[in-house]
Amino acid sequence: MEQQRFDMSAEMAKSDAMLAKRAAKLQLARDTKAVNDALYGMGRTYHDGVPLQAVSDLLVHYGFDALEAMLLCGREGRLHEPVGRNRWLALTWYKMESGRYELVAYVS
Repeated sequence: MEQQRFDMSAEMAKSDAMLAKRAAKLQLARDTKAVNDALYGMGRTYHDGVPLQAVSDLLVHYGFDALEAMLLCGREGRLHEPVGRNRWLALTWYKMESGRYELVAYVS
């Protein structure tokens, strides 16, 4: 009888752990999609400079790590930075002849 209770408790704990793991995986997928939608919206407009602080704020808002302070050089370039939760930010920029910047960014 005591063994059955122990077995049932172990099964319940295992089931709870599986449910928690599944919930965390779903939350990560939701957060990744949400931050990518926001980054897509940011890329639909041109900017006076590369908006790293705005990108960092979006990442933090959706539960990812903030970007470290950095200096970007050149008329065009790209970077890949870890943002936590086993995800990376891919960001490219291009300075147009008008002096404004085009930005493409996503979390993968």
